[in-house]
Amino acid sequence: MSIGIDAAVVADHVVAVRSDDVRKDFRIAPTLAGLAKLTDRLAPMQDRWWWPNPRRAHGCPLVAAVGDAGCRIVSVANR
Repeated sequence: MSIGIDAAVVADHVVAVRSDDVRKDFRIAPTLAGLAKLTDRLAPMQDRWWWPNPRRAHGCPLVAAVGDAGCRIVSVANR
């Protein structure tokens, strides 16, 4: 299963969850309430992997929300 998040600054974050039998798309606001909702929505997907985009400074709150949900965060070098 993969988790994709198109991070935004003023618009909603767009979240896509994909596997062979799961297809979930939803939006969350870039607010504390939205990040809490993201944590709640991802909690059933514990131990899944997410690769955040390291170039986005506003991704730090997303990293915290995904980590709070129990998902694994992987960092890769960006060239």
